[in-house]
Order: sequence, then structure tokens, then C-alpha cells
Amino acid sequence: MILANKLLNGLTVGYTFNYTFSPQISSKTGKLKTTYKHENVSATDFDLSLSAGPLIYASVVVSYQEWLSGYQTSFDSQRNKLIKNNFALGFTASDFILHSAMDNGREFNSSIYHKIKPDLEGAINLPYNFTNNVI
Repeated sequence: MILANKLLNGLTVGYTFNYTFSPQISSKTGKLKTTYKHENVSATDFDLSLSAGPLIYASVVVSYQEWLSGYQTSFDSQRNKLIKNNFALGFTASDFILHSAMDNGREFNSSIYHKIKPDLEGAINLPYNFTNNVI
């Protein structure tokens, strides 16, 4: 079942449920998936999966002028813990791009690209892992 643009313009809601019964093994799977897209906001893949726990996946991307940020998370309700927690932030101008991201609070990555002249460009990437203290 899929509902698109019925409740809110840009919102899509879909649901699937499968159930297989046999005397030895009974399996059930279900998914509730929503997406919302607007001019400056895209919240995609809110996904509730019943087959593994349930697991809840969610991501959102927001833009404003030259800025762009995004967040992605996964929550395991069976273990009551976050299993994914990612954040990114970026800025784009006509002559340079700045991007930073953090994955699960342990890995950090940042990069800068600069177009100095039409025939001269430079970039630097700085990754860091808090777990291993590695650059």
C-alpha cells in the first residue's frame, strides 16, 4: 500500500507486511517506509523493519542557500541502542567547497577544495579516527 501526496504535499507513505506460516518455522516481516521531499528538506528512508527487531532507519538532508547538512541514524529497539549515527555538513561557493562528516562519533572526515585560478586547483583531506587515534 502506498499513499503519495495525500496527507501532505511531498509525503509518500508505504507499508508492506509478509507472513509465512509453517509448523516448524513462522516468519513475519513488515516495513513502514516514508519519504518527504520539499524545496529545502528531504527526509528519506524512515524505515521501520519488523523482521530484525524492529529496526528504525531515518535520514534527513536540509539545505539553505550554499549550506547543506545531513543526518542518518539507525536504532535497534531489541537492544535499545543506536547502531548508526552519522552527521555531515557542507558549504559550496563558486571557488571552493568545504565538507565535514562524523560517523558514529568515532570517525571524522573533512575536506577543502579551492579553485585558485582557472588552471590551478588545490584540495586537502583530513580524516581522523578517535578509536585508533589515527590521522
